[in-house]
Amino acid sequence: MLGLGVEGAAAATCAGQCAGGIGPLLFFIFNKTSPLRLGKTSFMPKALVRSASNGIADFITNVAMSLVNMVFNLQLMKYIGEYGVSAYGIIMYVSFIFISVFLGFSMGVSPIFSYHYGAGDYDELKSLFRKSITIMICLSVGLAGAAELSAKWLAMLFASYDAGFLALSTRALRMYFIAYFFAGAGIFGSCLFAALNNGPLSGMLSAMRLFVFQLSAVLLLPRLIGSDGIWLAMPLSEICVMIITIIVFIKNKDRYHYA
Repeated sequence: MLGLGVEGAAAATCAGQCAGGIGPLLFFIFNKTSPLRLGKTSFMPKALVRSASNGIADFITNVAMSLVNMVFNLQLMKYIGEYGVSAYGIIMYVSFIFISVFLGFSMGVSPIFSYHYGAGDYDELKSLFRKSITIMICLSVGLAGAAELSAKWLAMLFASYDAGFLALSTRALRMYFIAYFFAGAGIFGSCLFAALNNGPLSGMLSAMRLFVFQLSAVLLLPRLIGSDGIWLAMPLSEICVMIITIIVFIKNKDRYHYA
């Protein structure tokens, strides 16, 4: 609306980041009634290292997502062409809406897991774990079903001007959306172990999900089944991650007392 083009989009992104950072900073500086406030502290290197190591999963996720997107685009240019890259762009815009539900729940419930684990309240921890698994299963079925049913309408938001591009985008979305039946497991598992202060295990799940399974699938499947293998790379990788996550849950249940 301001006529700034791509530069305007970049400026808006920067403004959003500033608003998200400056707002809380001003709150902590000027609010005198909250028990949370800025204050002096001593330098605690061990706590700093543990806090940083607990963010390994987020670091790996952000780096790997960029790499995976580049490989997807290269494969799409090789097997489909520019329309394939455009269809993948549609998938990225749309999929974040659904993935955000998994991320939002997993990240939102993480502090509660941390609290009860730190307090040694293992009965509540077990109850919370059972409820979370139930919710994630319901979300997986519900989101996958909604995504599959709305695939054509979502594609029409971006590709209605070209019948061939619309058909390609709809087909791609429907195959890619199969992943939502399984995606919640890996996301929840990574967030859970970060909440339980096991950054390396959380990072391992994120690395396997993105670096190992997604990259392997998008490189190998097109060789076996053609261009459809690119769209099916995500569902296959999420199935593999779900299996690994279930194994990790079982192996660590006695250590963390969540089951």
